[in-house]
Amino acid sequence: DDPAIGPDDAVLTIVEFADFSCPYSKEVSSTVRRLVESYGDRVRYVYRDFPLVDVHPEAERAAEAGACAHDQRQFWAYHDALYHEEIRDGQENNGNLEKTLFVKLARDLKLDVNAFTSCFDEKKYAELVNQDREAAQAVGVNSTPTTFINGAMIKGALPYEQFKSMIETNLKSS
Repeated sequence: DDPAIGPDDAVLTIVEFADFSCPYSKEVSSTVRRLVESYGDRVRYVYRDFPLVDVHPEAERAAEAGACAHDQRQFWAYHDALYHEEIRDGQENNGNLEKTLFVKLARDLKLDVNAFTSCFDEKKYAELVNQDREAAQAVGVNSTPTTFINGAMIKGALPYEQFKSMIETNLKSS
């Protein structure tokens, strides 16, 4: 049920554990999207949440907002919109700063705002975000971005060419 691009039976699977408030996650997400476009049906990209709430208190709610957009089959558009915004800690406003931004993005993308707001307010996906976090920790993830290419862990934001080289190596051995 995680958002994904590419066929289930792709030769290569890239799983990224990311945080919408992390600039390095933004960089890797952009890099991986470019690679998926280049390699087409040979690659599947799966996005999973790993909000680092100690560093980015608003990241968990951003992940939940992404899941609410996924309900309406608009995760990737919402993903891109979130990464183009600077999400700030709204704790001094009881989180209202983020809620306002998240709903604005849903409106801008022409989502069903009432359904989105209801999903967000009810914290419909809080447990799913927590399950992603627990799955990440179970395989040794402790920072963002952490990417797996056919199961091999890559920590941090590598340049496009390094990712491309790893993909080429994996495709040759498949």
